[in-house]
Amino acid sequence: MKLTDLYQLEGHRGAIYAMTHDAKKDRLYSADGNGWVVSWDMSSPKDGELIAQVPSNVFSLALLESFDVLALGSMQGVLYFIDLKTNQLLEPPVQLGGAIFDLKVQEELLWVATGDGALLCWDHAKQALVWSQKISDAALRAFSWDEQGNTCAIGSSDHKVHIWDSGSKEVTQVLEHHQNSVFKVLFSSTFSKQLTLWSGGRDAMLKQWQLVSYKDETQWQLTHSVPAHLYTINDMVLSEALGLLFTASRDKSIKVWNVRKDPIELLKVVDPLKEGLIAHKHSVNALLYLEDRNWLVSAGDDRRILIKQIEEVI
Repeated sequence: MKLTDLYQLEGHRGAIYAMTHDAKKDRLYSADGNGWVVSWDMSSPKDGELIAQVPSNVFSLALLESFDVLALGSMQGVLYFIDLKTNQLLEPPVQLGGAIFDLKVQEELLWVATGDGALLCWDHAKQALVWSQKISDAALRAFSWDEQGNTCAIGSSDHKVHIWDSGSKEVTQVLEHHQNSVFKVLFSSTFSKQLTLWSGGRDAMLKQWQLVSYKDETQWQLTHSVPAHLYTINDMVLSEALGLLFTASRDKSIKVWNVRKDPIELLKVVDPLKEGLIAHKHSVNALLYLEDRNWLVSAGDDRRILIKQIEEVI
């Protein structure tokens, strides 16, 4: 495959931990360890606009599109909201029980994974937490919904992936093959008839799971385990259309995997030791894939956002 460097976005003063994209406005939002939240116009993404600063590291971002509000999750466990019509912080913020490592929006509800092991649900219309459940005694680091919104996979610092059913509100299975904290989980379904789950984290292993039926029961089963990086896998994004999985690591690299192959195939490595592409100088913390442009967006400890064009997949 072929990647081409497009942009280097600079201006953050701390390590960048989170990004999200507003497709309607074509704006990228990024947040860092100084509590800065920056907006970038992706039609000409050279100069960012500082739209807010909060007194804590920002670990997660999510767009509440129907309210035109950006949600921020902080290391101090504070949930902040920015009104994107005015770029003003809404008061008061919401204090939760632990660091907020991941945020997801589902049917206008904001789901929150916290450092005290709880999965929470915030209803922005009601301005209230409407549901909470303790999933683990360890921090919840990441979660992902399947396409139907029936199943949630939750990665945690107890080295496990918890499979949670939204109907019964119960953990139906616990996947225990990781040797350290699970920092990212991701569902896909395009590449096989079976629903697939990907997981990665501090043990640097990329794991593939699939649903299998056995004795009238359906359970998740580990199908592949790949030593994907030298150090922690911090993030993953998927292009269903291209059949590509991108992984970002503390080892300063981004790797591109062909997930239409069985087992998956490594196609490209972007790191400081290889010539030809601009790479991050330190840990790569966050990835986005912008499908309409075939852009790969990455950010990390070097305070930069790098944008690459995916030009060719053979």
